[in-house]
Amino acid sequence: VVDRMLPGLSGVDLCRAYRATGGSAPLLFLTARDTTADVVEGLDAGADDYLVKPFAFVELCARVRTLLRRSPGPTGARLATGPLVLDPAEHRAWCDGVELELTAKELELLHLLMKRSGSIVTRDALAGRLWDLETEPASNALEVHVSSLRRKLGDHGTLVRTVRGIGYTLREAPR
Repeated sequence: VVDRMLPGLSGVDLCRAYRATGGSAPLLFLTARDTTADVVEGLDAGADDYLVKPFAFVELCARVRTLLRRSPGPTGARLATGPLVLDPAEHRAWCDGVELELTAKELELLHLLMKRSGSIVTRDALAGRLWDLETEPASNALEVHVSSLRRKLGDHGTLVRTVRGIGYTLREAPR
């Protein structure tokens, strides 16, 4: 949580410098500067969210929880769920020890599902991570990527389960 108006330093400059050095932790600006130009400048500098004072404390807590939930966590940590193993740092995934040939979107989709294995990941959460705000994916783009991922998982494609009207979940073992 960073204020835009720091003593002797601009929060925007701090944010830019942090991102320029490869910093990837979520950043939220908490500030009294409330014009659209201020918000856009803060977000363009690398902030993940922007909250204007005065604010409700419960809203700040909810925004921090959301940022932490979306945070990728340590990039070097391998993830394993059932027969699946994913190495985010290497951009590689395996199923039953056999390396999968996944596109970047399929790999990211698998990563998002594996991070929340056993939990439902909403369509909006997946789309928000797979496509940036300026990209308008086709209405069925997510379904196409899920279908392709399932096909590439072969017999283990049933691990990716559709939760109708909500999103998807990754199970540890097929039923």
